[in-house]
Amino acid sequence: MEKDPALAGTAHIEPTTKVVLIIDHDETRRDRIGSRLSDRGYGVLAADSGGSATRIAREEKPDLILLDLGLRGTNGHDLLDRFARDPATRAIPVVVVAGDTDPASRARAFEHGAIAFMETPRHAETLLVMVESIFH
Repeated sequence: MEKDPALAGTAHIEPTTKVVLIIDHDETRRDRIGSRLSDRGYGVLAADSGGSATRIAREEKPDLILLDLGLRGTNGHDLLDRFARDPATRAIPVVVVAGDTDPASRARAFEHGAIAFMETPRHAETLLVMVESIFH
C-alpha cells in the first residue's frame, strides 16, 4: 500500500493515543509543533491545504485540530465552517492558531465552531499547554 505524502512521517498510532491534526501552510512550524506533540506521546497528522485537511479529518477522525487561518488557496474561516457543517467532522474540536488577532476574526472563529483561539505562539510550548489542557 502506497503511503499518502500528506501523512509522511506519521507512525502507526495506537488506538489509545490522542491524535492531533495540524493544519498549517508553514512546513517548519508544522514540523516543530508536530515533533513536540509526538515527543509528548500524541499521534500527529499534518496538512498544508484545505483539501488535504478535509480529507484527512474525514478519514482519520483526529481528536483535535489545530488550524492556522493563513492557509494558501483556502480561507481558514471557510475551512472551519466546513468542518462545523460536515457530519463527519463537526464533533472534532478545533483550536484556531493565527497571526491575525483582529477581534472580528476571533469572533468569526468562535461563531464557526472553534473551541479556542490563540495567537501563533513564538514557542511551541505555549501551544502544548493548550493541547494538554483540552485533553485533561
